[in-house]
Order: sequence, then C-alpha cells, then structure tokens
Amino acid sequence: MAYEIRFSGPSFAYKDYVHFLKKSEIAQSIGESRIEVNFDAIQFFYPDGMAPFIATTLRLINEGVSIGYTEPQNYELFQYWESSGWYDGIKNTGRILPARSTYVPLTPYTNEEGINDFLAKAQEVLATTEVFPEGVLTAFLWAFFEISDNVLWHSNSSAPAWLQMTCYPNNQRVEFVVVDTGIGIRKSLSESIPNLESDLQAVELAVEKGSTRNRDIGQGNGLSGTLKIASNARGWMNLHSGRGQLRWMENDLRQRTVSNHPGTLVTVTLPTQNPIDVSEALWGHDPLPAFEIQYVTGEVVLFIVRNEASNFGTRSTGEKLRLKLRNIAEINSQEGVIIDFEGVDVMSASFADEFIAKLVRELGATSFFRR
Repeated sequence: MAYEIRFSGPSFAYKDYVHFLKKSEIAQSIGESRIEVNFDAIQFFYPDGMAPFIATTLRLINEGVSIGYTEPQNYELFQYWESSGWYDGIKNTGRILPARSTYVPLTPYTNEEGINDFLAKAQEVLATTEVFPEGVLTAFLWAFFEISDNVLWHSNSSAPAWLQMTCYPNNQRVEFVVVDTGIGIRKSLSESIPNLESDLQAVELAVEKGSTRNRDIGQGNGLSGTLKIASNARGWMNLHSGRGQLRWMENDLRQRTVSNHPGTLVTVTLPTQNPIDVSEALWGHDPLPAFEIQYVTGEVVLFIVRNEASNFGTRSTGEKLRLKLRNIAEINSQEGVIIDFEGVDVMSASFADEFIAKLVRELGATSFFRR
C-alpha cells in the first residue's frame, strides 16, 4: 500500500513543496517505496512550488522511489500544466516548450547554451508585457543569469537543473525560479570552508559577498548580488538548500531549518513599479544593459521592424512592439532611436496607431522627435 501525501488547497506553492519534503522523508524513514501525491483539492499551481516539486520527484524516482500523482481534473487547469511545462517535466520528456505571452515554461538545462536560450525568451516576454522603470530589466536578467550559471559550476550534478520565469503585469511583479538537485550549498562551500556546522550556516554564508568554493571559478557575488537587488527593489528572495532556508521579504531577513531539499532552490520576485539602482546594488558594478548587443549600433538604437514580427496587421502586435521599443529606449536613454520600416510592405492602420501613434502620445511629440 502506498504512502499518500494529500494537499488541502486551494493552491500549491512553495510552502506546500516543503510539506511534500517533510512527508516524503517520513515515507522513506518507514521504508515505504511508493508515494501517491493527491492534488484533488488544488485549484491553482505556482512555479515556486511546482518547479522544485518536479526536480525532487525526478531525483526520488532515480533513487528507486515510485511516485504517483493525480493530474488536475479541470480541463483549463490541465492545459495550464501542459503550457507551463509541468506535465513534460513530471514525465521527464526533455522537451523545450515555446514561451507564452507572460511566462517562459519550466525548462531543463545542462549547459550555458541552455541558459542563454532561456534568457533570450525571458527578455522578449518581459519587454513585450509592460514598460519597466530604470534598472528593473537589467537587474532581473543579471540575477537570473548569475543564479542559473552558478548551478553549472557548483551543483556537481549530471541531472538537469530547471528554470522558470513568470511576469505578473496585473500585480506589477516578475519572478524567476532556479532549482537543481546537486550537492547543495553546504557541500559546495566546504571546499573552501571545511568546518561548516549546518546547512543553515551555509546558506547564511552564501549570501555574503565573496563566498565561493573556489576563487578560480567565481568571485562569490551571485547570491549576494541577487539579495542586494531584491533588497534595493523592495522585493523577495527565497534560498533553500539542504535543511537551510533564508528568506528575504519586505525588508525582513529570516533564516530557519526546514525539511531537506536535495540541492539548491532560488526564487526571486521583483516589483516592477520601482526603479532599481543596479550600480548601487552591485557595489558599483554596471552590468551590460539588456538589449545592448542586439539593438545599439554606434550612437543609436536601431529597431528594425521587419525583424520583430511576422505580420503587421493587428493591434496586439503593435502593442508588443511599442512596449519593447519603449523598454529598449528607456534602458539606452542617451542614444537616438532609428525605427527602420524597410521591408515592411503591408501595414494596417490599427498596427500603426498602436505602435507609433500611441508611442508619440505616451512620450510626447517633443520627446519623441528629440530621440
């Protein structure tokens, strides 16, 4: 007979993942090799719970534990499972799903190419969803790359790590999750700090500037810089490795001992209504701004319209291009802007109104033509 882990709902998020860890530990301690996860009462699922649940479930299966679960019975909810990459994740298909309008699905990766492909999708989704204040896009993408890249250098695992990014425009926040099932922070840091007493001590040290297992590999600024960005933005950060958890929320830093996560889990949530002083947050370092390589040519931003969409007939396309151009122009505020329509043979009035006319109204005619 299987050991059942039942969730009361109505949603499944990080706290429910911690509950799963606790119950699965109990099941293993009594020698139960079959676990049934009951999602019947769940009406909505969040990435900060599902991403680590899937990563840990796959590790348990690899260790010989049999995991069963009930898929959402609601058709729309099951469709969300599929489009969010959770169904493919649980089935371990390895399939990479396309980005959606406000999120990039859960995606496995094993190399830097996988990170770069994911970040390109994330950057596109973010830039076409809303207009961000100064520093937000650059800070978010810097933190995302640093955390995901840390996995390649420090997790020491042959199993894929996982990425997911979600934009919540109605709530004015963006969130990413990075999770692996490798050796964890304590074992990684033990290479340079051999006398660590607990996972909790390890995660506390990990967010201090300069903490790293090997100076030849990195400077130890990824987690510490990400925490400073979350603090500067008045956002949230959750770090969970082994039995240690560190949580920054609304200017409140808390640490506690929790159930064992095999590896490292990082979730970062940034509000999008406030500017972020990236240089101040990163000890005077100015990372390369988002879109710098693709769009800045000499002294100008070059926006080639035909490269941005397959058709130019709808208001929705016009809106996405307007938001993207505004973000690029805001990030590169000192450069002039060239909007190049060469090769666009057919364009509707609705598209032009949504893209250009609204852009002029939002910026003001004087500011628009000055740029």
